[in-house]
Amino acid sequence: MTAEVIPDAVEESDRSAKLIGYTYQPGTYKHLIAAIAPHSGHVNLMLRRTPRP
Repeated sequence: MTAEVIPDAVEESDRSAKLIGYTYQPGTYKHLIAAIAPHSGHVNLMLRRTPRP
């Protein structure tokens, strides 16, 4: 689903942070668009806040 919504994003995993991120610039959190962080009892969904047009 993410590839359909954000086709130019690159999927990366960060094992130390235990998350999967979607970014426009691999290797950095600077251009992170969204991330998924699974935990034993729940899942965190992180979305980047952007300015309103």
